[in-house]
Amino acid sequence: MVILAGSSALLSPLLLTLLLPWVSAGQTVQIDPPGLIATLLLTQLLPLLAGTVIRHWRPPLAAGLLGPCGLASKILNLAVMVLILATQFQVNALTNANTFARLVREAQASASCCGPSSRWTGTVWPPP
Repeated sequence: MVILAGSSALLSPLLLTLLLPWVSAGQTVQIDPPGLIATLLLTQLLPLLAGTVIRHWRPPLAAGLLGPCGLASKILNLAVMVLILATQFQVNALTNANTFARLVREAQASASCCGPSSRWTGTVWPPP
């Protein structure tokens, strides 16, 4: 996870700079690499570091936070998907009906992950 988060923070601006001219069809797109890196650091690396530090210094606290944080993660992911579907409805309506139906099914699948069958079992990975 650390390698993935670190590489995305470093490679995303580089890849965007290289690939945007190819996929933007001649339109000029401005990217703010420092802003992108700061966003990735705040949204990926900082929470990962905080979780690692808590797990190292206070394992019982980390074990207790695992369930609520997992549930919060599922709810936030579902909220993002719903917001994307709601705000991009016109774009989605113009695309293939099968694509839009697949997005709705994925939203329903995400919603089912927050149900009673997804309760935390109390296991910690990796085992201590």
